[in-house]
Amino acid sequence: MDINIILLWLVTISCVSLALRVLLSRRNWGWLVTASLILVVMGSVYSIFPSQAGIIGGILWLLFILIPVIGLRQVNHLVYQERFRKARRIATVLSWLHPGDGWWEQPKFLLALELAKKGETDTAKYRLENYFNHSSYNFELTAKAIQFRMEARWEDCLHWLRTEVPDSIIWENSNLVITYLQALGEVGDINGLIWTIKAHQQQLEYLGDSIPINLARLYVFAFSGDVRTVNKLCQTSLNFYPKNRQKFWLATAYLAQGDEEKGRNLLLSISEKDISLENSINQRLNKPIARAIDSLTAESVVLLERIKKNFKQEINYKGAISITPTKAYTTYFIMAINIIIFMVAIPLGGSANVETLYHLGAAVPEEIASGEPWRVFTANFLHFGYTHLVSNLLGLWILGPYVEFYLGWLRYLLIYLLSGVGAISLFALFAIMVGREEDILVGASAAIMGLMGATFIILLRGWIQEKSSIAQERLRLVILIIALQVMFDFTVPNVSFFGHTAGLILGMLLTSLTLLVTKRKSTI
Repeated sequence: MDINIILLWLVTISCVSLALRVLLSRRNWGWLVTASLILVVMGSVYSIFPSQAGIIGGILWLLFILIPVIGLRQVNHLVYQERFRKARRIATVLSWLHPGDGWWEQPKFLLALELAKKGETDTAKYRLENYFNHSSYNFELTAKAIQFRMEARWEDCLHWLRTEVPDSIIWENSNLVITYLQALGEVGDINGLIWTIKAHQQQLEYLGDSIPINLARLYVFAFSGDVRTVNKLCQTSLNFYPKNRQKFWLATAYLAQGDEEKGRNLLLSISEKDISLENSINQRLNKPIARAIDSLTAESVVLLERIKKNFKQEINYKGAISITPTKAYTTYFIMAINIIIFMVAIPLGGSANVETLYHLGAAVPEEIASGEPWRVFTANFLHFGYTHLVSNLLGLWILGPYVEFYLGWLRYLLIYLLSGVGAISLFALFAIMVGREEDILVGASAAIMGLMGATFIILLRGWIQEKSSIAQERLRLVILIIALQVMFDFTVPNVSFFGHTAGLILGMLLTSLTLLVTKRKSTI
């Protein structure tokens, strides 16, 4: 398995997908330039040194796409955790890797927020006001919105956004969007908040990050008095949100529900307060929130249920095919076992030594038929070289956590093991039938393809039974990956198409059976 070919595929698919996303959204053109340049450089190198093109493309992809994407997500999380100093340091490094799309200005904003959190309000205001005259129009608007939020001047903020800022500009800037939506709730226009989210659902989803859409949901659920869903949102999509902010919005939900005692007690229990949060708490204590049940229209109630349904489906299906780290202990345990066994093979002769793999339990059809059936199990944890191991660990990291989350660790583990064992058993039977008893098979690929099959069935079920657009979108991605895997199996030598296909089909069958005989608890 050639690492150069793998990287050529990976970089090409990633850059083309990124370019298409930019063209469809018509935003963040810096990414289009970056992706295009990487493809041009890799193509030029390929024409001269084809054996090195994938390596060079992979390095460029790592530096200018993967690291900035992961880094930006980390910066956003740190900002909403109010860890502005660390966010500013990371943003400074990222601005050198991706100077376009306004990233160069971001550290200056974060410094102003850091000063505000420390209580240096005047200095923070001065730095933000400097943007009104020395920065781009977009950053000027963001700076002004931050000032309104820091001072909890929601009526003035809403008036400014409605009279001075074009609607098209608001919905291209995530800071303006979340400020506008919160302002609607703060002034008591809960129906307007719900209808605005409904009208701009697609724009919210295309802001480039999941944080704006989840904050929009937080405002809607809190101001409508849905304590249970606010709590669920804070435990899942907004679990990185600071605990004091989570308490603030949970208290808001209690107040909107009509439970004033619980709401006030929760607000008073918040210990760590920056200037912005303190102003918000004081406003909440001094200005009562109207009970949501008294102000919601019948149409708003229907829309509210639809927003809740979308949230539930997102929890259930958006995590499929994701590189976002999550708590998936069974997956990490399986990955650790693979790494440990790989390390054991090195001093015994090397992981690429066929004899070593044979003694450690590789699947050899004639040995399996001669009384060593345990090989169909042990072969799942052996790998031929570093590239084989790393590619399977990556596949397990992308697929495993979602299936583990959806099905639970026990059913997940059974599907993983039975897909791998079953596929290798079928491979051994087929090899004996065609007279290839001495063939050897190792690797977790069949078991991982079983997880791909499980993901396919889960998403197919969500699309058919729940009419989930998120499940449908992810299902298309799974089908594309399966098609690419088939092409990969036919173009790369020493890859078992039979084993991969058998694992995929077994994963589908086992998951279908699991979902048929068991009932999964609702997430909300």
